[in-house]
Formats: sequence, structure tokens, C-alpha cells
Amino acid sequence: MSNKMVLNVLSIKKWKMTDEVTNEVREGCTVYVGQDTEDQTGNTLGWDVVKFSAPLFVFERVKASKMVFPSECAVQVGLKMGAGGKAAMQVLDIEFEA
Repeated sequence: MSNKMVLNVLSIKKWKMTDEVTNEVREGCTVYVGQDTEDQTGNTLGWDVVKFSAPLFVFERVKASKMVFPSECAVQVGLKMGAGGKAAMQVLDIEFEA
């Protein structure tokens, strides 16, 4: 199951690491999103930065399309199994919102 939403994407950062147990090389990217804070207590002002994981092809697709950030983007998101068996939101695809 996935959903599409419009998000304020601040940046996308590519990463590469070697799994310490299996020695498998893993690659992907992190998508940083600015979210307007809806703090009813008045203790927070401005935007929070939220990060999502994404497969490497998302970074490569964005780079090839020459998107400029920050930008409002249509983002396809879905759930994946995260650390400790908890659900985690992942970016599945992204496109510039005109």
C-alpha cells in the first residue's frame, strides 16, 4: 500500500555502507522534508525536519531531472519494516510539483 502526498523537500543525500555482519554493500538515500510545526503549546516555532529513507534510484532520478531544492514535490510513500520490527515510512518515488 502506498500514498501520494505533496511535501516540502529540503534535500536528498546519497549514502553507501557495508553491512558489518554480511559484508553486503548497501546503498540508498535519505530524503529531508520540512514540516510546518503544529505545536499547540507555543513551545516550538517554525519547521521540523523529518527524514525518510529511499532506494538509490530515487536519488539518481532526481539528479537526472535536475530538480532544485528546496522544492515542493509529489512524493509516493509506503511502509517498510524498520529497526526492531517497527513500521517505517519510505519514499518510493518523487517528482517535481509544478
